[in-house]
Amino acid sequence: MFGILAKEVVVGTLGVVYGVGEETLPEVIGQHFTPLSAYAFMVMTLVYIPCVAATGAIRRKTNSWKWTALAIGYSLVLGWLQAVIIYQGGRLLGLG
Repeated sequence: MFGILAKEVVVGTLGVVYGVGEETLPEVIGQHFTPLSAYAFMVMTLVYIPCVAATGAIRRKTNSWKWTALAIGYSLVLGWLQAVIIYQGGRLLGLG
């Protein structure tokens, strides 16, 4: 949820959720994510909803809630599809 505000806080949020600092976060993430699921997570995080500032800019430039909702929905679906393709494709190839 905090990634919607700003995508750069996703890793920091993981540290808070797991209750660890910067120095132990990689080990904790390694215990909960496989390399394949980590790649799928990264792709979803990169592609899903633009941050609040970008969403506000879309709303202001288009002057339409319809286009703003379309941009949000499109990026959510696109990110999810790409993450599913990466994860399921990797599993089919025996990577996870």
